[in-house]
Amino acid sequence: MATAEQPSLFVRSFGFVRHAFWFVYHNVNDFMSVNGHYLAAAIAFYAFLSIFPLSIALITLWRFVVGLEGFEDRLISGIVNQIPVLAETEGPSFVERFVQNVSNDPAVTSSLTGLTLFIAGMGVFGSIRKSVNVIWGIQRPRPFLIERAIDFVMMVIASSLLFLSLLLSAVFSFIQELAQLLTTERAPFDQWFLVVAGYVIPSAITFLVFIVVYWWLPNTKVKFADILGVGVLTTIAFEIAKYVFIFFLRNSDGLLASIYGSISTIMMFFLFVYVESIILLAGAMFSAKWSNHLRVDDQRRQNRLLINNLQRINDSDRLAFLPES
Repeated sequence: MATAEQPSLFVRSFGFVRHAFWFVYHNVNDFMSVNGHYLAAAIAFYAFLSIFPLSIALITLWRFVVGLEGFEDRLISGIVNQIPVLAETEGPSFVERFVQNVSNDPAVTSSLTGLTLFIAGMGVFGSIRKSVNVIWGIQRPRPFLIERAIDFVMMVIASSLLFLSLLLSAVFSFIQELAQLLTTERAPFDQWFLVVAGYVIPSAITFLVFIVVYWWLPNTKVKFADILGVGVLTTIAFEIAKYVFIFFLRNSDGLLASIYGSISTIMMFFLFVYVESIILLAGAMFSAKWSNHLRVDDQRRQNRLLINNLQRINDSDRLAFLPES
């Protein structure tokens, strides 16, 4: 009996490329139709307005409530690790100068000012929440107080993850110093372990943020398992874009500085957040499409099961649970 000829490798490859092209085309078209690029610009704008009030609030919190010594230096390290473009300047970094100026002004770091700025810093999380719901096509908002509570919790989560990154960085520094004391020469373990940790920790924090954003922020029921793969893909894209952006800045021969002059660092930060916001919202759109696809597929499977059960009942001579006449 003759069997159907299997398609060649070229035909299969062409089919895959064609499907990938249309998939990207439709997603880009849908992303533009909901003004995703404008939503990303809004997130970048609010991030620029919020990051410095949040930094002041964190300094106030850890200085007066916890009393953590040297938190300013750790905060600088943590922000630069998450947003490396802020360190792409000669001399003291932009963040370092900002934090030092704030730390030396007791009026700015008072408890009342810190609380006020903590509340003002919630703007970026509100813009992310609204943008994600627009991407999902959800027009019914949550109650006002619940939305403010979500923004506050998101801010606490982001601050906690930043502090966790700082804490782990301190632990790895301690391990490095301990290894130098115990060995006459730097151990190979110390070298590769710290290098891997330097890449893994920021990526893990980024992944956790994406998971929270895609699972919790949409005003609809989202299964946690449905967005895990999207979180991984978005994290990879986010990290690749980050290092590509840094590579461009380091090899552009001061292009932005020649255009924007003294505000070039601010423009670097804004462009960086804008690009990464596009990736975040693109991941939100993909998570929405993938989640809806899984729901439709599950509904079709249930429909087929119901049809098969009805067909078996219709084909049977009598119902098994009825007595014979």
